[in-house]
Amino acid sequence: MIDWHYGFINLLSSVPFILAWISFAHFKSGTWGVIFMIISLISVFLLFNKKSSYQEKYHPTTVNHFDGVFRTILGALALLAIWLIPDFAIDFVLPFIIVAANTVPSFFTKKVEHP
Repeated sequence: MIDWHYGFINLLSSVPFILAWISFAHFKSGTWGVIFMIISLISVFLLFNKKSSYQEKYHPTTVNHFDGVFRTILGALALLAIWLIPDFAIDFVLPFIIVAANTVPSFFTKKVEHP
């Protein structure tokens, strides 16, 4: 079962994080990086607070061990990217790998009312 709504909420809440990372790492722009990071923190606090239905406990996984296997593969890909293309990987590839490690498993969940 794929939970499109929860997956896209996670994806959209991660976009300011990616923009902040690229602003800090590649463009060396502290002003835009701080603005995007503040937007990212506010979106995470508002969407995933204790009273929100977007907490992980309300969205258990539907595919057993998918989180661990997927994140292990992404970790290996991140290390390989950092080793082969260090500057480009840290500036552009690494934030997408970090976001994918949380976002892709969130699509393979189902919503429950009470955990």
